[in-house]
Amino acid sequence: MSTVPWMADAFRSNGLKVLEVTGWKTRGRPGTFEPRGVVFHHTASGRNGGSAPSIKTVLNGRPGIPGPLCQVLIGRDLTVRVIAAGRANHAGLGGPIIGIPKDSGNSFLIGVEVENDGVGETWTPGLLQTCDTVFATLLLGLRRQPAMLIGHKEWAPKRKIDPARTNAGLPTMDQVRARVTAKLRTMGHPDVRAASSGIHVVKAGDTLFRIALQHRMSVAELMKLNNLKSTLIKPGQKLKVRR
Repeated sequence: MSTVPWMADAFRSNGLKVLEVTGWKTRGRPGTFEPRGVVFHHTASGRNGGSAPSIKTVLNGRPGIPGPLCQVLIGRDLTVRVIAAGRANHAGLGGPIIGIPKDSGNSFLIGVEVENDGVGETWTPGLLQTCDTVFATLLLGLRRQPAMLIGHKEWAPKRKIDPARTNAGLPTMDQVRARVTAKLRTMGHPDVRAASSGIHVVKAGDTLFRIALQHRMSVAELMKLNNLKSTLIKPGQKLKVRR
């Protein structure tokens, strides 16, 4: 089962406050998970419920829908809670859209839940900026374009409204994708010499996300090429990279 165990390191490297929920790297539903994109959800939690009132629900699920219910939960305190590196029950029936087959969103899409009641609670500038960075980081790690960021309401327009705008400061999904496009430009890709030997020697502070970004690879490609089963790397270690 393909997973995204690099998320926490990647979020931190882009300046986000991250909370790794115990067991997240091995948490996931049975079945294939080969992420190609990201889904934007809101939790519909009460605005007076605190920073992350949905944490137990996204971990344990709801009646008839076992958890995890997302891979990432963004709290009202702007902390990015990493929930699961494996498959989650978040998309449900829907599609097809942008190459994702009908009713297969859980297999091919990362779910990001954002704490918001969806009925008028303001989407603050800080929360939107955190969302921009989370989405851009995930797309970079997957080597995907902003078109692969979709709203839950775009995946399942007949039954879902999230993320709901409700005149509370949330841009349209096209505007969200434009914001993420602008964010991606600021994150960029470091220059790599054309005469690359195909080997990257790990330096102190390196992460798989940054190495993959430098060599224009997805993290999954980098891990597969080096037969890595975890994100642990150490200075001096030699990794195969794209030439």
